[in-house]
Amino acid sequence: MKIYRSLFAALSVVLMISSVGATNNAVCPALVEVALATLNTNCGAMGVNSACYGYDNVSATFTEPMPDDFFDQPSDLAPLETLRSIRTAPLDVENNQWGVAMMKLRANIPNTLPGQSVVFVLMGDVTVENDVAPEQVAQEPDPVAVTALTGANIRNGPGTNWNLIGSVPAGTELLADGFSLDHNWLRVPHAEHFGWINRELVNSPTQIDSLPILSRDRRTPMQAFSFQTGIGEPVCGEVPNQLLVQGPHNTRIDLTVNGMDISIGSTVAFRQPAQDQMQLLVLEGAAYVGDDLIVPQGYSVTAPITAFTPILSEDSADDSSDGEDGGETDSVEWTAPRPITLDELTAFEPVENVSTDVLNYEVDVPQQPANPVDLPAVLIDIRENTEVVTADTVDPTVIDDVVVNDGSDDVRGGTTINNDDGDSKHESAGDNDSSDTTDSNDGSDSDTGETTYGNAEYSAVNPNNSSGRGTTAG
Repeated sequence: MKIYRSLFAALSVVLMISSVGATNNAVCPALVEVALATLNTNCGAMGVNSACYGYDNVSATFTEPMPDDFFDQPSDLAPLETLRSIRTAPLDVENNQWGVAMMKLRANIPNTLPGQSVVFVLMGDVTVENDVAPEQVAQEPDPVAVTALTGANIRNGPGTNWNLIGSVPAGTELLADGFSLDHNWLRVPHAEHFGWINRELVNSPTQIDSLPILSRDRRTPMQAFSFQTGIGEPVCGEVPNQLLVQGPHNTRIDLTVNGMDISIGSTVAFRQPAQDQMQLLVLEGAAYVGDDLIVPQGYSVTAPITAFTPILSEDSADDSSDGEDGGETDSVEWTAPRPITLDELTAFEPVENVSTDVLNYEVDVPQQPANPVDLPAVLIDIRENTEVVTADTVDPTVIDDVVVNDGSDDVRGGTTINNDDGDSKHESAGDNDSSDTTDSNDGSDSDTGETTYGNAEYSAVNPNNSSGRGTTAG
């Protein structure tokens, strides 16, 4: 009889566990759906450089004293410049909780227009800490209106050795927001991105001297951050703990994550598969890690994070680095890119329900893992401030047309794209050799036998450049 009672008790426990599991499987998707719908409502009106409490439960710490009831309810907002850390709670079905929060960063970096932002979405057990000290935060300048004195080229870097991205006729008014390091170039919005124009080709209003020098040292809040996510299998397999990061569409942005420099464009996610590892998953666009590793869409890489100072506790909140390098790691070894698995892709499906009211654009999760056979030998680079690549010969597979609208010829190793006749065709230039120069009205252009890579929104990368970034050959 005791044996039967024992068997009955064991069977009851199994049935109870199965019942709880079935309940969780039913409740989890519903809870996630409600949480993300609430996020869309609560955070739809948030501005840039702010954090939003999306769904229970979210907590935060700040660099200055705040009221007890500050940022403690869904839809509450907080300024990023005073945010030290933000944490979202893991899934708790019994208490109807799944922490979701958002941050919008000012993408105050080249190639983005004012008002564009980098969006962070924290889902589940995630902690993010701001690694940009208040005194290091770049102050956003008031743009100054300047007028082109003549037809002038716009380049994607401050110099004539950078790619042409367009031109403007004389009399065009532009809004400049900063200088190059040598004060010879001004950064201006152009065609949904930032570009650079020679200072000598615009007028000089008195306010222009108030503009700052723009350099990579300028940081916006949370442009450098450290993160942690929950370790192990979540309560619901389809709801992992993860940090989604989305930049402006088809635009490369620079971040420092757990002390490692990473460039993304356009949508990625960060997770922790183990206590000493961070995982980067690329949903759209590409990511650039280490010195020369490009992670294409649909692929993932991992790296150790043991060399970086752990997320700060309350007791050590004022110690923001582990040495003179400000907490950045030495060179780390990233794994080779591998396709994101089907289970990992499935875990992203709830993100498709996040509205464009809070995102820059919809997240479209691939239905199937990428096929490694389809990985291109020449990866696609996203527009960035890469220098023009010069070469003695022309590889027609990697050329993008540069249309100079000021009537000048663009010479490429003996082939001229002459826009004077309006046909924009490649025309043979029998009398043009590598000594031909192009006066493109941007100060001192000398486009001598250049082959330009990376001059379109998407463009092929020089296959001889293992870094995937534009360089000057020879």
